[in-house]
Amino acid sequence: SRGLGDVYKRQLLKGADSLLQTFEAVTLDEMQTARFMTGQRLALGLTMRGRVRVYGPNNMLLGTARANERGVLEPERLIAH
Repeated sequence: SRGLGDVYKRQLLKGADSLLQTFEAVTLDEMQTARFMTGQRLALGLTMRGRVRVYGPNNMLLGTARANERGVLEPERLIAH
């Protein structure tokens, strides 16, 4: 026996964003994603505050950011793809 089967192993693995589920989610369009991935702040008029998880248009995790009191998204940690 080789141990756990590949299918079973994949069932045990969770996505990187599984650790970020307590953060609210923000989804960006393609232009916003390009700006976010270069570290630019985005004035989105967000109503949420604090740390958020950020996704691109294909539900790909881009990283984390802070939503400030002015509704601006400030990138913190970016994930290279």
